[in-house]
Amino acid sequence: MKVDELLNRADSGLYYLCQQLLEEYFKDISEEDAIKIQADFLYPIKKILKDLLVKYDLFQEIEKFFEKDNYDYALYRGKSDWHMLIEQVKEPDDFSFIESNGKLQAQFNK
Repeated sequence: MKVDELLNRADSGLYYLCQQLLEEYFKDISEEDAIKIQADFLYPIKKILKDLLVKYDLFQEIEKFFEKDNYDYALYRGKSDWHMLIEQVKEPDDFSFIESNGKLQAQFNK
């Protein structure tokens, strides 16, 4: 896999370079970038990595992993909330799925 090849070639120099580029990036953030960061807190590092990959003609190798530019924080929060909620379930009957209008819906009995 191309990603594995790139990871095997990466060393601590890449980490330090990204750290330095992030520091430079955060010195002068445009309003447009601020909006992008609010929507996707990983935007800065993804932008820096993508720019480096393009610069060194490696982006086409792993472009499909960058197809979705936005990290969906709401979805992540939802998964996290579900995980915490399900972890609190003590008995199997406390939590179940019911079918409603052709869709499964979660039902908490406590």
